[in-house]
Amino acid sequence: MEIKYHNHTKRKKEAMDLWLRVATDYNNGLSATKIAKRYTNPKTGKPYTREHIYFILRKLSESPKA
Repeated sequence: MEIKYHNHTKRKKEAMDLWLRVATDYNNGLSATKIAKRYTNPKTGKPYTREHIYFILRKLSESPKA
């Protein structure tokens, strides 16, 4: 059964999926610049910046571990 998320929860889930893909790419040895060129911001249609990739990695490292 597919769960229908409300808007906030859906955006949060999609963002976390992107964040985990970015972390996986970074752990596999890709540079932040290459990762930034690989993904496109759906709201603006432009690639993410290198600074945003570092922001994602910092937020994931600061988050509490399960």
